[in-house]
Amino acid sequence: MKKAMQEVTEQKQAVKTTATKYGIPRATLQRHLKSGSSKKKLGRFTAIFSEEQEKELLDYVFEMDSVFYGLTKEEFLLLVFQYAEKNRIPHPFKGGTAGTDWYKGFIRKHPDLTLRKPEPTSIARARGFNKPQVYRFFDLLEEQTQKHGIDATRLYNMDETGVQTSSNKPPRILTKVGKRQVGLIASSERGRTTTVICCCNAAGSFIPPFMIFARKKMNSRLLDGAAPGTQGTCTDNGWVNGPAFLEWLRFFIETVRPTSDKKVILVLDNHESHKYLPALEYACAHNVIFISLAPHTTHRMQPLDYCVYGPLKIYFEQALASFQKAHVGRIINQSDVAGLFSSAYMKAATAQNAIKGFKTTGIYPTDRYIFDESDFEPATVTEKPLNQEIDQLEETQPA
Repeated sequence: MKKAMQEVTEQKQAVKTTATKYGIPRATLQRHLKSGSSKKKLGRFTAIFSEEQEKELLDYVFEMDSVFYGLTKEEFLLLVFQYAEKNRIPHPFKGGTAGTDWYKGFIRKHPDLTLRKPEPTSIARARGFNKPQVYRFFDLLEEQTQKHGIDATRLYNMDETGVQTSSNKPPRILTKVGKRQVGLIASSERGRTTTVICCCNAAGSFIPPFMIFARKKMNSRLLDGAAPGTQGTCTDNGWVNGPAFLEWLRFFIETVRPTSDKKVILVLDNHESHKYLPALEYACAHNVIFISLAPHTTHRMQPLDYCVYGPLKIYFEQALASFQKAHVGRIINQSDVAGLFSSAYMKAATAQNAIKGFKTTGIYPTDRYIFDESDFEPATVTEKPLNQEIDQLEETQPA
């Protein structure tokens, strides 16, 4: 409203044209011009945020997008709710999220903010690994490493992986030629997932694992047999969410102890849990710089994925098979997972694998030319950043 009033009073723009531009009813704009106030308190409707607060939200969205942490509509509305709660701003939001009506109003007031339609994942992955996207990540990485004098010991990568109490890829076994079906006794037909967060730096040092179990309440006995220093928490489904990520982040900072003179960089993907506002604020306050990998490039640029999780999954499957043979008929439960994972982790989490992961992805030593033109060939259909030419999605969903 303030911008519209300024255009009419200072730039001598027509009221009708300005009202259409900003999506404001002409009569409403005229009423505000007559009163000389842009304050939005008309009838029973009252503005929730001040203009400065809305600008802070808008700047935050653009900042997140600039470092590959673009927010979906749902994530943005959740963030708005968290912002209002944290700052003790009275609001009518229900269900832990801002409403669609508020969102539509916010979009109308800020025409430079738009929602883009995503591409199918298979296409997006091929197009995502293109030179502009990859080089944009390296530009950001080089800028921050030079600015803060980051060396191999202060450049970290974290990633989550899931393990199950039943075998996904059982090892091949010897059997009689011609046998039509080959079976192997498993703990259960479908195992329960436990998420494990691993983290290492470019010098080859690992942070102890952080395990997320699918249960209501954490029990220290779940970590019996775990690798030294392992920590754990629980979520309803065993998957990472915002609060669980924040809990891991506190563990990471307590272990690494970054300072204002020796900040650390944490390279990670743009999973929704990594956009959790309290976690982002906690990282900023404790000298941790998040750098997100470009969307759909983690299969080529995630050090842990590239050189640690491959052998880790193989070793874990071997540990499951050995356990089942040694304990015939016994069902593997959650109290067994930490010990089984530990045996696999101690074999896979080596300095050699970590250093190789950072080197082969070009993250350390920083080398954007580790990928040649043949690596970008699947993306030659576009030499523009992902989603640059996708039509704007008109948001018409009801509240």
